[in-house]
Amino acid sequence: MGGIMLAAILLSCGIVCMSVIFICQRWLFEKSPLTVKELLVCQHGISALVLTTAFVWWNEWGLHPQAQGQAQIYWLALGVETAIGVVIHYAVAKSYQLGEASLVTPIQAMTPGLITATGLILGEFPSRNGLVGIFLIMLGTYVHGREDAESLADYLRPFALLRLPRGFRFLPLADRNIALKRRSAIRWAMVFAAAGTLALLCEGLVVRNGSVTLAYFLNQSALTLLFLFFLKKEPVQEERPYTLYHPKVRLLIMLLGLAYGLHIMFIVTSFRLTHVASVGTLKRFNIVLTGLMAWWILGEDKAKFRLIPAVVITLGAILLGEDIGRMTESFYERFR
Repeated sequence: MGGIMLAAILLSCGIVCMSVIFICQRWLFEKSPLTVKELLVCQHGISALVLTTAFVWWNEWGLHPQAQGQAQIYWLALGVETAIGVVIHYAVAKSYQLGEASLVTPIQAMTPGLITATGLILGEFPSRNGLVGIFLIMLGTYVHGREDAESLADYLRPFALLRLPRGFRFLPLADRNIALKRRSAIRWAMVFAAAGTLALLCEGLVVRNGSVTLAYFLNQSALTLLFLFFLKKEPVQEERPYTLYHPKVRLLIMLLGLAYGLHIMFIVTSFRLTHVASVGTLKRFNIVLTGLMAWWILGEDKAKFRLIPAVVITLGAILLGEDIGRMTESFYERFR
């Protein structure tokens, strides 16, 4: 099987796992009293066990590069990625705790745009397809952020994603709380997208300079311990339909950790077979898949209307993929 075909299969499996992760997170926050700390510890702890099991049949215990410089890059990139991972995973969990899956997932597409901005700083300019991709991402995000617009003035309102609705002070308390949670969810999703830019570049350095399974076993183990000992447990204020000991909750927690471990194996392995940034960009297919699953599984009423901007954003990310690949390759050349 050709490398490109294998990368496509692994990427497809990874995209499905990513959507399962997001849907599980949203369901657990919505239906159970699971806190952010408990979710992150379970997610990364089970994922570390999955990667430990992978060692049995995936012979990648040792570092591949023998050169000292490559080993230094490997460990430095892994350390930086793990440190950034604390911010990323907390931001992801908070965004899915506060907002609907179909609302916050499209914000992920900001990562390719931010990588492009980084490339511009380094002197790289996007191609025609890349410029079209940037326009589509901006257009889709613009429409996505104005889903509740009731007039032309609302539709033309700048920074609508980050602003509270008009007449916020006069809304009922319940509606004000919903608006505040929505804004917070989007803010956390933007933090995730911004931090994900640097994390994607570090992932590429890790997979090109050493063992994938060793790196991400250490990464997941470190994240588990960091969240376990340093993250404050937040009390759940509202009643939930299920307790932590309900079979459905336990099953979803196991599925979350399993999907996270498998997603690492699928996505990071595909990085070795093709351009890192191309894989990172094509991962955005999970935006549409997560929107569909949020509609079918979670019953999010607005999910079907959010699919149109989600598709536009995803197409933009795909068109931008080639340029992202070229820009990140230029970045990696600086470490050779």
